[in-house]
Amino acid sequence: MADCTPEELLIGGPLWTRPAVVELIRLVVGVVMTEQGVGLWLRRHGFTPRRPARRAYEQQPAAVRAWLDEEYPAIETRAGGAAVAWVDQCGLRSDSAPPGRSWAPQGRTPAVRVG
Repeated sequence: MADCTPEELLIGGPLWTRPAVVELIRLVVGVVMTEQGVGLWLRRHGFTPRRPARRAYEQQPAAVRAWLDEEYPAIETRAGGAAVAWVDQCGLRSDSAPPGRSWAPQGRTPAVRVG
């Protein structure tokens, strides 16, 4: 559960909801649990319901990191101590991620890819 989504396992949407976990347990272990029982089990094993962070499908984390490490310092230097403001000129929003929460290990924010 910590490394994949129910969507990747073909058992539900992009969020780990209690019904999705019930289905996972039924498929893997062969045991049918109630949603309430799954909630208790998840908490006992260090999982908490968290609002997921949204990530673009096209995002390339290595390229972003390289840009932040190599190009952004030059922009800061050119700003000469002034505040650098980032503005999105196209005005597009990516609201395709479903609302709600997903279960994830405590202290680890789940990510939902939107595109």
